[in-house]
Amino acid sequence: MLNALGAKNKLGFINGTIPHPGDAHHNAWAWNRNNVMVLSWIQQAVDPVIRKTIMSCKTSLEAWRSLRSRYGQGDVVRIAELTEALSSLKQGSQSVTEYYVNLIAIRDELDNYQPLQHCICTPNSRETCVAMRLMFAYKETNYAIQFLGV
Repeated sequence: MLNALGAKNKLGFINGTIPHPGDAHHNAWAWNRNNVMVLSWIQQAVDPVIRKTIMSCKTSLEAWRSLRSRYGQGDVVRIAELTEALSSLKQGSQSVTEYYVNLIAIRDELDNYQPLQHCICTPNSRETCVAMRLMFAYKETNYAIQFLGV
């Protein structure tokens, strides 16, 4: 969903950076039209049972926040599932390419749920902060160990 909204330049409707300009504003009609479009996309993307819980939402931001407050807590369960899948993944009869693709898919999803935070001690902290470089190196070493099946 985030990729689709980003591609259409509509993320601001769900993160609050494109607020309603006010009914008297000359672009209010455009904001309303885009909001309804994003709200419709969100409603169509969720299960019909869940959709019922956001049908009364007037804005896409309201719907997004409602879904996030209700279902965002499931992240811990999903992280546990992904961690288990990552630790139990074995190459078995898969080719190296298939195994690597499966490993990367799990790893990337886990990284989405648990991104490394950037240090606030320096600008461009990923490149300049020693602690950040060590954390990234540690994470990459763990990924290499997982790939090698050690």
